[in-house]
Amino acid sequence: MFKLNLLLFTLLSLCLSQDRSIIFNAGPPEFEDGYLLSSTSPTGSTMADRFYVSNDYVLEAFAVYLKLVESDSGSVTIKIHEDSNNTPGEPIHEWEIELDPNDVILDDYMVMTVGECHTMWGGNNYWLSVSVNEPETQVLWGYSPSEFYYYSFSDDNGLTWSEAVQDYVGAARIWAEQIFYPDNIEEPADLGDVNLDAVVNILDVVQMVNFILGNLTLTDEQQEQSDFNADGRIDVLDVVQIVNFILSGGIQNMPKFLSEDINPNSEFYGQYIGPDTFSGNISVYYFGKAG
Repeated sequence: MFKLNLLLFTLLSLCLSQDRSIIFNAGPPEFEDGYLLSSTSPTGSTMADRFYVSNDYVLEAFAVYLKLVESDSGSVTIKIHEDSNNTPGEPIHEWEIELDPNDVILDDYMVMTVGECHTMWGGNNYWLSVSVNEPETQVLWGYSPSEFYYYSFSDDNGLTWSEAVQDYVGAARIWAEQIFYPDNIEEPADLGDVNLDAVVNILDVVQMVNFILGNLTLTDEQQEQSDFNADGRIDVLDVVQIVNFILSGGIQNMPKFLSEDINPNSEFYGQYIGPDTFSGNISVYYFGKAG
């Protein structure tokens, strides 16, 4: 199970590195300067970036660019807030990040959230805030590369917030996958559409992995969609191939074809063979050609 989870994390990291589904991009910072955050009682400086979602999304991951300032240790809390009259409202999700005191430059701290199913509803503003946890600790949140975003500032540890200001904001990136609803879909996409939403993406990979781990039940149709390499089994090989399919922009890794076997030493010499010939017997195919 550990190996499968590690593989999923690695493959999802590759997918996210393609910038396929960035819904907010205010990073990376272009210089080593930013907003200085701190935590003292009853005061404390906290920042939040505003971002807008046009459709319904599931949060995949986010990254913030931070470093400790003259501190040997420290951590921050990252929160996603609802909007409240153009200021950060109630927090709806939060994560704690331990910062590395050895970082001498702004580091991008990424949090993967693909397995947590955090939804954000279209047509709304949301806020991503950073606050320092330990008293007398200072953290620098790097500036965004441009001033075309909106931020809100709090000097009382997030109890009250300033109205949105357009300027440089805290450098951050947010990844998400759009939600497609089955009621609006006539039929699933090509093989790999596990959740039957007419698009093959990381949400399908997450469902496949949860099914393999025994954490999720799939219908017969969903299991048929999950057998991506058509070998009669649903396993990590299907996960690898569907991730490759996504990263390649939707190129099917195992086309269906028949070609004459021209190898006189082969038991199939003179026959027309293809991937379907060996379905259920092997998990990797290589077909060469002479010429």
